Amino acid sequence: METNRKIIPYSRALIPVSIAIVAGLLHLAGLLSVESFYGVAGVMLSTALLLTIIAAWSKRASE
Repeated sequence: METNRKIIPYSRALIPVSIAIVAGLLHLAGLLSVESFYGVAGVMLSTALLLTIIAAWSKRASE
């Protein structure tokens, strides 16, 4: 169980980082304009926050 607790925060931190990297690559490729980039980044950040809240809630519910 100890290894499980160490992996979960690390993988949870990787989700927004990987989303930001993908958004940055799309922006560099010219698939996202500067104006839409901030809108997409806002949606991605709010989605990451929502996933974190859901994960914390489900962890609390399972205890």
